Amino acid sequence: MHQICFCTIASLQMLSSSAKKNDSKILQLEDLLIEQLMLDNHIDETQATDLFYNSETFAKLADECTDFYKHNWQEIYLALKKELLKFSD
Repeated sequence: MHQICFCTIASLQMLSSSAKKNDSKILQLEDLLIEQLMLDNHIDETQATDLFYNSETFAKLADECTDFYKHNWQEIYLALKKELLKFSD
């Protein structure tokens, strides 16, 4: 187990502002991707949300180390569609 100690307010503020910026971008992408899943597959929001959040694409998107969130949503959606097609066969 690792522990990290931020000893100054400034260090915490730097961490917070960086995370919030990326989190906001990821949340916007998630909304677009879920909406498109609903439209393309004629499913409700619950089904689309389950598909998305259980996908490898979401895991990759949520991992900021991959920088996948920097791609446009259409590219990410294509990757998600390919992944879902792989499991439907």
